[in-house]
Order: sequence, then structure tokens, then C-alpha cells
Amino acid sequence: RTRSVVRSISQTFSLYFSHFLIVTFANRRLDHSCERMLGVSLGGMDQAISFLAEKNCAQLIHFTHPRITAQPVHLPEGCSLVLSNSLVSHSLQSAAAGSGYNHRVVECRLAALVLAKCLGVGQWEEVMTLAEAEQLRVWPPQDDGSCTPPPAAALLARLEAMQCAAGEYLHTAQYSIADVARITGKSCEWVMSTRCTEAAGADENAAIFSLRQRAKHVYCEAQRVHLFAEVCQGGDGVAAVQRLGELMNASHESCRDLFECSCREMDELVEAAQKRAAGSRLTGAGWGGWCVSLLGPDMSPQAFMEYLEEEVYAQRASDEVAGSTLKFLVSSPAPGVVLFCD
Repeated sequence: RTRSVVRSISQTFSLYFSHFLIVTFANRRLDHSCERMLGVSLGGMDQAISFLAEKNCAQLIHFTHPRITAQPVHLPEGCSLVLSNSLVSHSLQSAAAGSGYNHRVVECRLAALVLAKCLGVGQWEEVMTLAEAEQLRVWPPQDDGSCTPPPAAALLARLEAMQCAAGEYLHTAQYSIADVARITGKSCEWVMSTRCTEAAGADENAAIFSLRQRAKHVYCEAQRVHLFAEVCQGGDGVAAVQRLGELMNASHESCRDLFECSCREMDELVEAAQKRAAGSRLTGAGWGGWCVSLLGPDMSPQAFMEYLEEEVYAQRASDEVAGSTLKFLVSSPAPGVVLFCD
């Protein structure tokens, strides 16, 4: 018998993985191939937190193939999270996002390939992700001669270096398949077949990709995630809450400007939320969905929701607001999917 106690925006994944856990336990095997049948190259964050969530803490999740690990992260005392609905439904296979979500996967793969080639990464032809480009790069010893500095400090330094590398080796102008083929010395057919399978039906002569912007977002966002956890581990206080808010605001700015996965309604909601919250950003895949706001001890969730009700939702067309049954969620972390066996 099973019990799902996940509290998440991604309830579809929570329910799906409750069933998936039963099947996995019964058959003693794990199979991820069904994910791609959805037509969108989804990541693993929602699935992972559905399993790894713990009560009253966030999780810093590490995707290190073939294992996934999680490190508990406790928010400063007195903080709360409020989720607010942009009233724009996720539509990841639409012209706005389907050409966006899968396209971002391809752009990141192409950026990783070009960076790996330019940085002289061994077996660069096999690099598929920006994380692999960072992990497989040959790093010099630290200034003190040590090759094994503290992992967190080392990772932050490497992510900073990869941001610089993206700025040095990737230009701002958009790339074509022919551009990537020329840089790597491969054929257009090879690039298309090994990196662009998610962009089904893409014309190699017409497809264009923003590589520098996507790579900088990914490396900066990864750095912000680790900085966020570092601040939480440093303790409570007004300064900690303020710093966490700054990181969340910078995250949304990057999602909007570099990864380009936001939308007008979301940006308006986030901008309004940031005036009262410590920090706010879109959450989920983007192109609509929900905004998550971090509130300090001096701002109650009820006062914050009343503010957004007047500042945002009252300004929206009545039919737009009426079409949504839920505008707010006050969230607290809960345990993930569990399996009880007699």
C-alpha cells in the first residue's frame, strides 16, 4: 500500500511517481524511457523531489549519473513561501514554448559541444550537457598547490570560470547548424543527428540557436543554487533573508533575459511581488505557471496575498481571473512519496 504526502505544484508528477514507485518495486527495475513519450525533453527535478522531499526543509539535489543525491537545506527562521498563479497555463508543446522548451535543450547541448571543443575537453564529441563540459574540463591546481580544495568552494570557482569561458568562446549573435559544424569540424548531418533530435522537423538551414545566453544562464543559475544553500547554512537574520531574496530576483532576471523562458504576465506578477517579498521568481519550466516568493518574518502570507490581489489580479480582465480556480498557495515542505510494505 502507498501514501503520497507530496505538496507540490507538480502534482501530476507526484501522482505519476506514486504509481511508478509501485511498479518499480514490483518489477525491481527502473525505466525512464516513458518520459520522452510526452513529447517534451523534461528534466528530473520534479521527479527527484517527489521522492527525496523531507518535512520542513528544502533539498539541494545533485544529478551525478548514475546516482541522485540530496542535501537538506533549512530556510532562515520565520521565512515562508507563497506561490502565486500567473494565470498563464504551461503549454510546453505550443508554438511559444514547445519551440522553446525543447529548443532550449538543443541550445544547451550545442553550447556544451562548442565549449568542450574550444576548451580542449577530452572526448569532446561525447559531451552532451553543460555540466559535463564543466566536469570533464582539466582544471589546474589551486594557488596553494592543492588539487583538492573544499568541494563547495571548488565548484563555485569552476562555475565562475565556465561563465567566463562562455563569454570568451561563445558570441552573442545566434548560431546556425552550419556555424556549429564549422567550429567543431563535423558535418551538419552529424550535428543534427547527435544534438538536435528534440527539435523534430527543424530545418538545418533555418534553425538558429542562442548559445552564449543559454550557457551563461545555466552556469550562473547553478552558482546561485549553491550560494543559496550556503547562505541558508550560515544561519538566520535579516541579512541572510535579504541575500536569499537577491539571489531569487537575479534568477528571474536571468530566466527572463538569458534563458528567455518567461512571459509578460509572469514578469508583471514577479515585478509586483518583488516590491513586498524578499525575493520572487518564476518556478517550474517557465512560459507561464507559478511565481514563488520568499517572505521574511516581517511580511505575513495573508498580507502579501491581499497586496497581490489588489495590485495584480484586480487589474486583470475579469474573465481571465475567473477562469482560474486557484491563485495562491502557501507552501511548506512535506515528505515525498513513500512505500509501506507489510
